Amino acid sequence: MKISAVICEFSPFHLGHEYLLKKVKEESDAVIAIMSGAFTERGEAGIISKYARAHAALCGGADIVLELPFPFSSCGAEKFAFGGVAVADALGCVDEIWCGSECGDTAQITHAAARLTSAEFKNALTARGERFDEPFGRAYFETYRALYGDTPVFSGSNDILAVAYARALIERGSKIKLRTTMRRGESFSGEGGGFASATKLREMILSGRDISSLVPDYSAKIIADEISRGGVYDTELLFPALAGIYRVSDTTNFSSAYESNEELYNRIKSAFHDSASFSEVIERAQTKRYSPSKVRRAILFSALGVSGWDVIQPYYTVLLGADGTGCEILKSIEKTAGIDIVTKPADYSSRAYDLMQKAEALLTLCRRRPAPAGEFMKASPVII
Repeated sequence: MKISAVICEFSPFHLGHEYLLKKVKEESDAVIAIMSGAFTERGEAGIISKYARAHAALCGGADIVLELPFPFSSCGAEKFAFGGVAVADALGCVDEIWCGSECGDTAQITHAAARLTSAEFKNALTARGERFDEPFGRAYFETYRALYGDTPVFSGSNDILAVAYARALIERGSKIKLRTTMRRGESFSGEGGGFASATKLREMILSGRDISSLVPDYSAKIIADEISRGGVYDTELLFPALAGIYRVSDTTNFSSAYESNEELYNRIKSAFHDSASFSEVIERAQTKRYSPSKVRRAILFSALGVSGWDVIQPYYTVLLGADGTGCEILKSIEKTAGIDIVTKPADYSSRAYDLMQKAEALLTLCRRRPAPAGEFMKASPVII
């Protein structure tokens, strides 16, 4: 049995995601989606609950949906990819990881990733040093170009993530193969043809616009159901809670949080004092060096106490949903998998899991009408 995995957010599940899963299903017997939970890579809340997104993924072709645990789900590309690959590797049954790509050239992506793992590249990056006004990503790519010349695989956000997957597989010595399919759809900026991007769809949902023609019918129904019960999550609504933390805290421990530092922390603290909305905080705190996503992640990790120790290795994953095929696969791997597969959220405990619970407690404040903090601890996997 050939089993493939996709590392994803599905926030929300749209036509491009359905297209990817169909492509994977054409060459695989089963698909495992390793999906972000409460918060996503850009430090934003998932637009609807992880269980609702898992339901849409199952309708769209996934056989199992497992959670990419926090904080890996909310890290930058390198750690996001590392966390997803580590979960897939630990399951012991995944043959391939598939992803969308602007260039669609797996060989080029893998070749670039191999160079990034070399001592030559790492030494050159270290020698370049840290420049106050230079984003890490720019230093990363410019170092590569200085050594090896230009490459198209750093021109698109999906290609960059694909390179991160390939690099994680190489560094782990994994037997899993990377596969890519040409991405069809808008760019990250929302420009271009094809499928509407998740970014644009989230904006439409939050502004009350109809997206039914831009997502599969089953996804449109699931989203509509979530909207009707007030289950849409908007990061902007976190402003009062986070402002309360940053405005009264005298500690500088926040500056040691993962993806933060003293300079960024001070910018964020000042922004919370001078702003009247979350979006205004991001606008004030960002610089050429600190992108909006970087600022959001730093805020999130500082508020929740995420340190570098928390992104060394994912130790668990939560079962969010499965179909009949998926249930059979789970039965065959649950005793051999090198990672805990949590099926009853209320019955599991660990330091890493506690962080996830804190993230979900914060997520409940992202609704127009906040929900109880332990809402997701009572949830059950979606089985279809």
